[in-house]
Amino acid sequence: MKPYIKYLFYTLRLAALLNTMLYGTARLSNWRINRKYKRDNPGIVLPADYPLYETYQLHYRKFIEDGHVAAREITEWTKPYFLTQPGRVLDWGCGVGRVIRHMQLLLPGSGLHGCDINAEMIRWNKAHYHHINFTTIDHVPPMDYDTLFFDLVYGLSIFTHIEATMQTEWLQELYRLLNKNGILLVTTQGKYYHHKLLPKEKKALYDTGIFTQPYSKKGHRMLSTFHTEEKFRQLAEPYFTVLDYYDGQTHPEKTGGQDLWILQKK
Repeated sequence: MKPYIKYLFYTLRLAALLNTMLYGTARLSNWRINRKYKRDNPGIVLPADYPLYETYQLHYRKFIEDGHVAAREITEWTKPYFLTQPGRVLDWGCGVGRVIRHMQLLLPGSGLHGCDINAEMIRWNKAHYHHINFTTIDHVPPMDYDTLFFDLVYGLSIFTHIEATMQTEWLQELYRLLNKNGILLVTTQGKYYHHKLLPKEKKALYDTGIFTQPYSKKGHRMLSTFHTEEKFRQLAEPYFTVLDYYDGQTHPEKTGGQDLWILQKK
């Protein structure tokens, strides 16, 4: 039923209204638990509700705890591919710093960078996360970083919010930014999430290997892109070697059901 309701809102050009309704529902359902968490943890820095909702979930405890788990897992999953600690690390699509805020403890001494197309979120990050370098980027490459600048780039649920037509351009840009043998960790919406699509949307996905539900605002959570494993592999392999791949349907514990890709620059 949910895919049909979503399709109706999109067809009537009411996707923005649907987003507002979903945000209001999340705020109401988590109001008590969030208020208690904030009261019990007065020293923890939290962004405003809507930026938090747009980049993850409107749940304060999960924002902090899941962010720490994700940061730890990223470092553990990529550690085997580095002889020493990565010198420069980029959180591509960092939002309000859910993950990178924890990297200072896990990768002490590494140069930490975060970027996002949302200038408001980047301003908030700069004001609250010191010793991390933040940059506002456009929704199209290139980014304002030197070639061969990073040893590790990770992007959790970023290709999931980039139009199908822009995926190759972004893979090329990430290839440019990474150092020789640099590591790229990203996620995509694979089989675990295909149930969210209508039959005709699934057909379009399976016919081409990629399908985007459009939205007026670039990079927004309401703009959603789905992949087949074969298609993303086809897109990535001209630039990267696939070191590890985890199907989100088989390994939902990895990244919440999204497919996990660990790639190395060719």
